[in-house]
Amino acid sequence: MNPDYNYAAVAGGTIVAMALAAGFSYGYVWTTLVDFSAPVQTITNLKNALPIFRAGIAGWLFIALCDVVAAWALYLLFKSTHPGLALLVALLRLAYTGFLEMAIGDLLSATALLESGAELSPDLLNQQVLLQLESFEDTWSIGLILFGLHLAALGLLVRQTKAGHWIWGILLLIAGCSYTLLHLQSLLGIAPNVAWGTIENILAVPMTIGELGFALWLLVKQPQFNSK
Repeated sequence: MNPDYNYAAVAGGTIVAMALAAGFSYGYVWTTLVDFSAPVQTITNLKNALPIFRAGIAGWLFIALCDVVAAWALYLLFKSTHPGLALLVALLRLAYTGFLEMAIGDLLSATALLESGAELSPDLLNQQVLLQLESFEDTWSIGLILFGLHLAALGLLVRQTKAGHWIWGILLLIAGCSYTLLHLQSLLGIAPNVAWGTIENILAVPMTIGELGFALWLLVKQPQFNSK
């Protein structure tokens, strides 16, 4: 079997696996337990559901591992098409993963505070936990700017191949620009409004379909990308 088939399957499989893990860790655990507009309720939620919160952290660690594997597989899959751009794609994903790992450290610190914060006053403990949670979101958001650049570079790479369907290159480009734009907005503290909320909802479509659809296509088609 051509090794390109194996790399396509590994890249597609790990991306799908991390999407499922993100659905649990962020889509379920984070959105259920954490609400910065209700800090007291957030602390109560975390104290009452620490095992679930820990499971969510395990999911984030799994996602970080999958990102490293995906970066490796995508590089090997595309290096004969354009070695320099394939390396850039891999390095951008690894850089994003580094920020994700730092963000996970904030979640671990928040858990440690909740488990052994008896020496702190309740108000100080709650404040420190919330600061760690906010740091997680801020650090991860910076990483997602790099992730957007990774997807945009991947889109350009796919567009250069004969085996890659043009639609995936375009969707990955749009998804990458969307990630970068939305998280730059968050980093710069631009106040959201009704119009911006609508834009976010619109951009969520290519952001979701772009990488995940491409990953499923890799799994099903297992194409070769060794020709320009």
